[in-house]
Amino acid sequence: MLFYSLVVSITTLLGWLYCHSTGICKKILFVLLIGIPGSVAGLRGVGTDYVAYKQAYGLIINGNYFYADYNSILIQFISKIGQMGFPFQVSVFVVSIFTIAISFYVIKMFKDEINFTFAIFSYMLQFYFLSFNLFRQMFAIALFMLAVSYKAKFDDNKKFWIFGILAGLVHSSAIPFLLIYFFWKTINEYKFNKVRILIYAIGICTLILIPYLTNQILFLRDLFPHYENYFRKFSYLGIGFGIMRYLLLAVIPTFYERFNDKKIYNSVISFLPFFSVFGMIISCVSYISETYLYRISYYLLIFLPLYHGYLFKRYRLKGFKAPKGIFLIFIITITLMFLFVYDILILKTGEILPYKFCWE
Repeated sequence: MLFYSLVVSITTLLGWLYCHSTGICKKILFVLLIGIPGSVAGLRGVGTDYVAYKQAYGLIINGNYFYADYNSILIQFISKIGQMGFPFQVSVFVVSIFTIAISFYVIKMFKDEINFTFAIFSYMLQFYFLSFNLFRQMFAIALFMLAVSYKAKFDDNKKFWIFGILAGLVHSSAIPFLLIYFFWKTINEYKFNKVRILIYAIGICTLILIPYLTNQILFLRDLFPHYENYFRKFSYLGIGFGIMRYLLLAVIPTFYERFNDKKIYNSVISFLPFFSVFGMIISCVSYISETYLYRISYYLLIFLPLYHGYLFKRYRLKGFKAPKGIFLIFIITITLMFLFVYDILILKTGEILPYKFCWE
């Protein structure tokens, strides 16, 4: 746990140094910012999915591993790497570096609108360690993050579709989220606020009704046959402590902005409130399904570090004056740090503790 805390601290410090440097030094720091956490992830020997894929590496190479989606270009890449005689760790290292590089590049894209350092801090505590386990999906999520960011920042439709489709080719769960393109104005513009609330309500009602509609959604098993197990059984499992996670990190900040500060709706990051709230709604699938279907919520929740960076820049303590809304920063910071310890030390999420290098 101390090792992971050190990685988070060093990466956050590098993020701060990057923001306060210029010239060649700034470029070197950005390389280190990617290289250090990327190398730690790439040289790991832990993670439930990591171990499963490593043990089945021979089957993946030969195209006989049932749990691998061979339509994925990433699985094809892993297979080709193996056929060339390289060990599994080579593909893991490449994927880890690219996942971190794309994610941090996206954060850098919005450095004028957010606090870069706090966004890095938020990403490291929420999503970095998920990639130790969900390395294929997290790579797809990073690509989707890049696609949406090009649309939001530069209104670049071409790059949205290029990187969005690429994300879908890595992990097919990204494909439904490309529909966001057709609702972009509804998501972004303040005048559609009531429509967004209606969408939230529809989403909540759908979640409540899914256990009663299991037979009606079996078509999803045909659309995504590799993930058919995720659509087999739905039942109410009861709400637990985990419900507080995104209430504190996503919903409360969003509705505070809605009622107290509408500035965000006139910027290139105006999509963040919707992504935060609807991502939280999707994550609640975990309370009606014993499978890992809730993981699709990460395609929206991955933008929380950007949102947190925006809130930190807007409400951080200035001298001895506490601006209105600084309590949000306090809540977010404490929640991030608590859940970081809780996930790794208590829940043992992804079985990544203790850290082991791939050669151990």
